[in-house]
Amino acid sequence: NAHAFKTPLAIIRQALEPLNKTVEPSNKRGLRALQVVEEALDRLENLVSTARHLEHTSAELLNPPREDINLSALLLRMLEAYDVSFSEQGVILQSSIDHEISVLAGEDMLETILENIIDNALEVSPRGTTVTIELINGKKTAELAVRDRGPGVPESELERIFERYVSYRQKSLDQDVNVNSANHMGIGLWIVRRNVEAIGGYVRAENRQDGGLSLIVSLPQKGE
Repeated sequence: NAHAFKTPLAIIRQALEPLNKTVEPSNKRGLRALQVVEEALDRLENLVSTARHLEHTSAELLNPPREDINLSALLLRMLEAYDVSFSEQGVILQSSIDHEISVLAGEDMLETILENIIDNALEVSPRGTTVTIELINGKKTAELAVRDRGPGVPESELERIFERYVSYRQKSLDQDVNVNSANHMGIGLWIVRRNVEAIGGYVRAENRQDGGLSLIVSLPQKGE
């Protein structure tokens, strides 16, 4: 169904291009109408993408893989790929990764966990601030912490950010952040928790004393 929706949505977007060119700048009402249509189309496309993501995640959780994955190497590869994104957004990336930490999981599941947590930190971070990523060998567990300097979350809501369709993205902040809250369906951290728990770990969030949020993931190491 999600795939079937893509074609008509693409046709609508293509049809808007000539309309945008024909509406005169003086026609404020017409320009506003086109803007409303484009915003609604953006939301529809995000809903379709979200639906596909949810189905894929649910299918993986039915029988989660148990492969020997070098989490240290996987994280280092992903951070290398994120260099450009951090640079473009004007956010500084700092990392400290203990080597040769292995967990029993699926690489796709781990990538989804890491990607959602890193994206979350990057998107809420004001330009010029630092995101710190640490992976520590806890002997029996692998401890991953991603810390940002974003607005944080009300203390009473720290558990709720892992619920489906809950999002605390703000449409406007005093700080220069990189995110459009209208494009967020509130499933990224829900998927993180489901994946983490499916492979025997847990995740929590806590506000930093000097501003920002920390997301901390604990995963059982291979053989534990």
